[in-house]
Amino acid sequence: MVIPGHDAPISLELPPRLAALRQEAVDLHQQSWGAFTFVERPLLEAAAWAAHTDDEDWLIWQARKFAAVATGMPIRLREGELMSGTPDLRAPTEAEGAAMEKAYKEMEDRPPWPGGDGGHFHPDYAKIFRLGVGGMLDEIGRRRAADGLTDEQKTFYDACRIAMEAFRHYVRRVAGACRRRADEPDADAAHWRRLAGTCEHVAHGPPETFEQACQLMYLVMVVSWYCEGHVMTCYGRMDRTLLPLYEADTAAGRLTGQEAMERIACLYILQNMVCPPGLANGVVVTGALLILWSLMPFAKYLPGDYGTARVQAGLLDTGTAMLRFYDFAQARMGGGRPFLLEPEPVVTDPNGNGRPDEAGDEFADYNRNGQWDRGWLWRYQRHGTVLPDHIEHLVEGAEGG
Repeated sequence: MVIPGHDAPISLELPPRLAALRQEAVDLHQQSWGAFTFVERPLLEAAAWAAHTDDEDWLIWQARKFAAVATGMPIRLREGELMSGTPDLRAPTEAEGAAMEKAYKEMEDRPPWPGGDGGHFHPDYAKIFRLGVGGMLDEIGRRRAADGLTDEQKTFYDACRIAMEAFRHYVRRVAGACRRRADEPDADAAHWRRLAGTCEHVAHGPPETFEQACQLMYLVMVVSWYCEGHVMTCYGRMDRTLLPLYEADTAAGRLTGQEAMERIACLYILQNMVCPPGLANGVVVTGALLILWSLMPFAKYLPGDYGTARVQAGLLDTGTAMLRFYDFAQARMGGGRPFLLEPEPVVTDPNGNGRPDEAGDEFADYNRNGQWDRGWLWRYQRHGTVLPDHIEHLVEGAEGG
């Protein structure tokens, strides 16, 4: 294939090692969801929860949980991979399944997730590429040391530090695993040592090459998905975030278009190693149906008989409500604004009623210690019967605000 701006054509045929890795991913997706189980996760979380106290802030607990999972998450290295750090996902044995159930029971009194981005997450790759892990920790430290912070803000930055230090530790663990693989008999020692060196670099400073950026991007995706629980974390606009390093490397002769294509291909192959079968398809289909439903109010504008189709008024009203609710929810959840390291990271809700601008106590505050409230939408997730009763209330709020 010839791409404008490239002197040499780019082959879309994967080299043998990448082709074998792709086939492994294809074969993996012929199995059930059980093959994508992070067996150790509930045990790691239960051990972290055992150290929880009643006066521990919810966000500190979440950061400790993230750190515990990142510290104990097993790493699986695969031949042919061009970036490393994939968790070892597998079907649990009968004994392991029983241990997992026991761990879940030990955590039954955990506070519920209070909303926010529990899935479909887009990390700020541009920022971590610019600052690196060390730079992120430096910024957290500077903001934590600022004068005039509230206790809630201090807690927020303390939690950021715990999580980022745990991420750095995970990257170092991946580097160590690669170095140990390099010492094994019949291993491609040069390949694994190069991967180890790449991980060691991004554990501290910002990526300086396209290769290092791809490695850091993959590690951020993995820990966001499997340590923090942001299911369906994506690579985002890699055509923008990776472009500066791609251009610099190709201009300096360190990278060819063919090598870049193969690294991008590997990123997506590895993402299929951590995404259970059918999950992405299910999300796309469900999202499409919801979008079509929300567009029902515009059916009357369709040409011909389509525009005169008889549609129940309730369906049209629901579609309209969904459109208004999307805008309302986005505004309430701070849509379009970066959350991490913001000077005002939360909207406080001292009454716990889900409406920070009003008094009263319409809804119970399910946070364990009442100190942390990132939003109110989660209450409808846990208590589905509330949504139909209050959808008009929410729509009125959207109109008024």
